[in-house]
Amino acid sequence: YVDTDGKARDLEKAFKVKGYTFVDAGSMADSSLQGESGFIANITQISTAQSGKESVHGNRTANAEKAFTGWGLDPVFEEPYMNEADWDSIEGWSYYPVLVETVNQNQDAPSPIGNFNMDNGYEDEEIPGIPGWGNYTYGIVGEYTALLDLAKGSYTFGVNSDDGFKATIGANFNDILSQEIGGFDGGRGSSDTRFTFYVAEAGLYPYRVLWYEGIGGANIELFSIHPTAGKVLLNDPFVEGAIQA
Repeated sequence: YVDTDGKARDLEKAFKVKGYTFVDAGSMADSSLQGESGFIANITQISTAQSGKESVHGNRTANAEKAFTGWGLDPVFEEPYMNEADWDSIEGWSYYPVLVETVNQNQDAPSPIGNFNMDNGYEDEEIPGIPGWGNYTYGIVGEYTALLDLAKGSYTFGVNSDDGFKATIGANFNDILSQEIGGFDGGRGSSDTRFTFYVAEAGLYPYRVLWYEGIGGANIELFSIHPTAGKVLLNDPFVEGAIQA
């Protein structure tokens, strides 16, 4: 550059880029797979009604993945577990899909919790199937999936949860090798976790959030950080520029 005295100068500066995940464009889904607007929620539960303890997963992500698919045999009766959130599970492990516009769920709905609640015009919704047929509200594992319409660029997503979660993008929702872009492994009260990633090619990307709860409160919110509006629920129909699911 040239300073005010007309002298040419060189000045070296350094900067750091915060850590982020580069999303694999090979995960992109064909546009023909686009369906209705919203997320598919699949909810499961194994509680004291069957296992004799609040949860079989113990608030650990790896265990929650196993619990979501039925875990294994009941150690007492040596019979397969049943999904307490699905009345049809009596015939074998199963769960039923529920289409929701946004993910803003709370076992104590409509009592306010998290970032989006009745206090700011976003009344919490109930968690489908909870309380289960054992009338308990713990030992829950849920899955939320959608194809997100993402343009090229950088994104910061957030999950408010009680307890933990794992967020992935992959060509197949249930592929254990899907790319993990965010998560919290453990128990906590309603809290935010944010994560940043970069999309090099615009398209539809299969987004899955596995969420789990051990005992006590249970809530889940899926949002992004909007450049002007701040925290915005994914697929919010009332915010211009909200990410579509």
